[in-house]
This record gives sequence, structure tokens and C-alpha cells, in this order.
Amino acid sequence: MRFLFGILCLASAVCAKHVIFSFGDSYTSTAFSVFSTLPSESNPFGNPTFNMTYSTNGINWIKYLATEYNSSTYVVYNLAVAGSTIDNNITNFRPNYRSFVEQVEQTYLPYLSPSGAYVLEGSVTWNPAETTTTVWFGINDIVTTYQEYNTAVARVSLYARMMQSYWSAVETLYKSGMKNFIIMTVPAIDYQLAYSDQQLTLLHAAITDYNAVLKSSAESFAAMHRDDTKLEVVDMYLAVWYIVDNYKSFGFEVQRAFCEAYADGVPFPDTWYADCEYPADDYVYINSAHVTTDVHRQFAQIIATKLEDIGVPIGGDADKAREFASEIFNSSRKIKNLEAADNFELFTSAQATASTSLLTAMSIPVVTVSLSKPYGMVYIGS
Repeated sequence: MRFLFGILCLASAVCAKHVIFSFGDSYTSTAFSVFSTLPSESNPFGNPTFNMTYSTNGINWIKYLATEYNSSTYVVYNLAVAGSTIDNNITNFRPNYRSFVEQVEQTYLPYLSPSGAYVLEGSVTWNPAETTTTVWFGINDIVTTYQEYNTAVARVSLYARMMQSYWSAVETLYKSGMKNFIIMTVPAIDYQLAYSDQQLTLLHAAITDYNAVLKSSAESFAAMHRDDTKLEVVDMYLAVWYIVDNYKSFGFEVQRAFCEAYADGVPFPDTWYADCEYPADDYVYINSAHVTTDVHRQFAQIIATKLEDIGVPIGGDADKAREFASEIFNSSRKIKNLEAADNFELFTSAQATASTSLLTAMSIPVVTVSLSKPYGMVYIGS
């Protein structure tokens, strides 16, 4: 027997202080393979050894989290796949890339879950109290569909279908023993100068509506499992907006544009090509859908504070991490309209009601959705 669930580490198993299972797309992916070197205390990511990711100009948030913003021993099973969506049967972006549904069903369940048919030799033994699951999807779903599904009714209907697959996958993880979840919203890529004004209007509306439906269904899932589950929704839209709005204080020189020469990846974080006005690490965005590595560092600080809430100590500058997270999420400042935002279609109370009805009809219980100003976004709860 390899696994004695939640009780002890057996002599034949690899044990770890804290285990993270991460599911996501290019914002999270580190190109991990379950068929190569597995994570351990001395090698928390297992494979590959190369730290750079193509979707930024350095390492991404989960590597910062595991190597800087913790004072515990992390072992990370990063099942995220760049280019993935929630469900390839709904959003046919790159059908050969493992979606969230497939990351759970084709990788986690057979090879890493306690009852997996092909559990890998050398994989860690974990227990619910010391295990966290992170889920970050929606960017590829939105950029693929926002121009086609260009009305509130069409978007909310589409996103309700996505949420059915999303929370079915989370429920599968829950039933396998996972109890601590961190859910991330779609970040603010709708301040990009790469898009036309019309595209920005539609993209902003799509992200706003998606995040609202995600928050509503997350609150419902948490309510259904409140006795034994901790679930945090991290508003990465607000985080990126805050960094964009205060870009100078974060050390950036360029707020909303990116340099095409950097868009497909760079060899070093501070790469400076002649075609670009500044080095890559002086830009908030590396391309039209991704942010640079110093933004990922801020993501890691935020996630570290959420882990602290479930008992995992923060490493690095813990006070700075807490201050940053608090400033973002507790600030009374309004989101500023950076450019022509008055024409953006915001998620209205009527749309909130529509999303609630759709989710309920699809057997996804929801709580009351309320429109919270000044942000023009839907927040859930009291």
C-alpha cells in the first residue's frame, strides 16, 4: 500500500511538508511531465530544470511562490498546460492541448490521485490539511470567443456551460481528497494598446462577465462544502489593474504597450533588443495576453498571503507581501478609466440575474449576486 490517506507517510513513499497541485494555462505552466523526474523536497518542481517560460520574460508566479515566498518545504505538481482552456468540447482553441477537464481526468486521476490506476513510483504522499490546489483558467477561453459571443446574453450562456465543466472538475478533485482551493480570475489584459477600441470594449465586457460568473459559482461551491473545505477566489484582474495603474512604483517604464520583438519570448529577463525602447523587464506586458516576470512576482506575494490563511507560513518579505495584498484588495480607490472606458459594457444587475438563473438551471446552485461599485465588477457575498 503506497498511500495511507491523511494519516502518515509510509517508508516507501516520498513525504513533503506542503504539496501544491496546480492546474492552468500558460500563466501557470512550467512544462512539467509526470513521466520525467518527479518533485521532491530537494527538487520541488521535478522537471524540467530550465526555469524560463515562454509566456513571460522569466519565471512565473508558481516558481516565485515555491522558491521565494514561503518558509515551508513545497513540492509542486504543476499540471498546467500552455494554451489550455476549461473544456475542449466547449472552447475549441487548441484541441490537442490538455484542458482543465483533461488535466484532471488524464493526468491527475490515473497517475497522482490516491486511487489512481497507474500511481507513479516516487510520487509524494500528501494529506488534505497540507495540500493546496490552485486553478487558473479562462484567458484562452475568452480571447478565442469574445468577438463571436459579443452580447451579454450570449456570453453568460457560454460561461455558464464553462462553469459546469469547471466545477465538475473541481468536484472530482474534492472527492479525491483535496480540501484547500485557490481560484484565480482572468487578469486585466483589456488595457492593452494592441487591441482596437472596439476589441477592447468587447474584451473588457467578456472578462468582466466571465469573472462575475466564476465568482458566483465559486461561492456556491464553497457554500456546498463549507464544513470541510477552504476556498479563496483571488481577483487577478484587480491585481493587474493595480499594477498597470501604478506601474512606475513597481519599476516599470511602459504601462500598456509591449514590444513585438519580445512577444515570442526572450533568453533573459532583462533582454534588450534594438527594436525596443526599453529592456523586456521594463514593460508590464510581454505580449497581448501575458505579463512580465516581475508582475508574476507580485502574483506570488498575493497567493502566499492566501496560503498563510490556511496555515502555510510566508517566506521572503512577509510584511511586504501582506501589505501589497491588502493594498490591492482593501483599497477604497476607484479603478481609473485608463482610456475610453466610459463605453465599456459593464456587468449589470440584469446580467447577474441571468447568470444566476442559467447556473441554477444547470444544477449549479448559486448565492445572490450583487453589483458592487465603484469597480463596475460583480463581487459575491455579504
